[in-house]
Amino acid sequence: MERFASRLARNYSRGHKFNKDKYYKSKKGIWRLLLKIVYVFLFLLIIGAGVYALLISSVFRIKGISVKGNNYITSAAIINSLNDVISEKKWFLLKNDNINLFDLADAKKKIMIELPRIDGLDLKKDYPNKITVDIREREMADTLCQGQDGEKIDMSDNYMFYKCFFIDKNGIAFDVAADTQGFLILKIIDKRGEVIELKKF
Repeated sequence: MERFASRLARNYSRGHKFNKDKYYKSKKGIWRLLLKIVYVFLFLLIIGAGVYALLISSVFRIKGISVKGNNYITSAAIINSLNDVISEKKWFLLKNDNINLFDLADAKKKIMIELPRIDGLDLKKDYPNKITVDIREREMADTLCQGQDGEKIDMSDNYMFYKCFFIDKNGIAFDVAADTQGFLILKIIDKRGEVIELKKF
């Protein structure tokens, strides 16, 4: 009986012998897993910080608009038109006042629709937070006046006044003009019966 008990004890101790290699391998595996978790966390943290810096922080918030090339159109009119675009929301959450989100094509289209006297327009982002506007204005070539009876405004000293517009060399009406007499400015009276609209002719 004693012999059986001693043999059983030897078999038990042999079967439950401490395995150092297996222990250290499992410990290394845990550390590797923890390092992977830390790396993933740091990666997400860097991505989040980058998104915040580029899209949300005040570093890239538009703070200045520079206008050049304008003679007749006031800088205030152009800046007001741009501010309307800047105040719009982007993706329902972010404001359009971030220079990285600011869409130059949309802003250019809006300005040229609102200010038909502009013939060409260049918009540029000056990082980190400024927009530069360089415009080319239309040059007056002639005056086009509405020639239908219903468009006549007034009669004075046998002279009939019309609703008139400035037109450029391409025949585009870009601004309302005062009706004038004399030969300094060529006046064209349109009797086709069509309604003249700004930037349409």
